[in-house]
Amino acid sequence: MKLKKLLAIFIIGALALSLWGCGNEEGGEVTASQEVRIATKNTREGAVLAQMASILISEKTSHKVTIVEEENVTSKSLYNDLQAGNIDIYFDYTGSIYLNALELPVEEMEYAVILVQLQTLMLEEGVYI
Repeated sequence: MKLKKLLAIFIIGALALSLWGCGNEEGGEVTASQEVRIATKNTREGAVLAQMASILISEKTSHKVTIVEEENVTSKSLYNDLQAGNIDIYFDYTGSIYLNALELPVEEMEYAVILVQLQTLMLEEGVYI
C-alpha cells in the first residue's frame, strides 16, 4: 500500500512538472505552434501515462501533442533522446533511470535517497523528474 501511494505521488508530480516545464528557455510563454513529443516504453503503464499526459497537456494548453512509440526502447535510449531534444517527456521508473540510463551504482539505499539524488542530478542537466 505504501508503494502504491509513493507511485501515485510520483506520477502526479511528474505530470505537474511536465506541464511546469512547458516554458521556453527565456522563461516566457510557449507559442501555440510548438509540439510536445511524449515517448513511451513498450509497457502498458507507459502507454497509459503517455495518454494521460497527452490529454492533460491538450486540455490545459494549445500545444500539439504527439506520442512517439518505438520498438525496443530502453531507459538509456529514451534519456539520450530527451537530452538531444528529440522528445520532451517520457515516463520511467526512478530505479531504471538511476541504474540503466545514468548507469549509477546503487548500494543498499532507500528509495527516497535514490529519488533525491536523481532529482539533484537531473536538475543540474535541466531535466525535471
